Amino acid sequence: LPVWFFTKDLNYAKTYGSYIYKVKLNIHNTFDTSNKNHFKLFIDYLKRENKSEEDIDNILDEQFFKELPYWTCEDAYYCAIENKFDSILIAEELEREVESVGVFDKGKIEIIN
Repeated sequence: LPVWFFTKDLNYAKTYGSYIYKVKLNIHNTFDTSNKNHFKLFIDYLKRENKSEEDIDNILDEQFFKELPYWTCEDAYYCAIENKFDSILIAEELEREVESVGVFDKGKIEIIN
């Protein structure tokens, strides 16, 4: 499952290396679990995947920060793709509360410089 991650936090981006690109993301349908409707899609997805209430509680407790999935929460990516989203909003770095967007199709990424 290829995903390309982007953040608006320049200092955080620099922790990945010295090559920083400004990009335009041609995304129009981002899966955002802080949106109640998207969160319900996620819970329904987990139930269809036969996750128990205990499993779901553990996922929300261990793989979420505030209202967003942490970047390691694979179920969130699969749910987003199954529901035809082109990207996902994630909690990337918890201490500074950096958010990132993961894009599923590299054709939607345009490098500006």
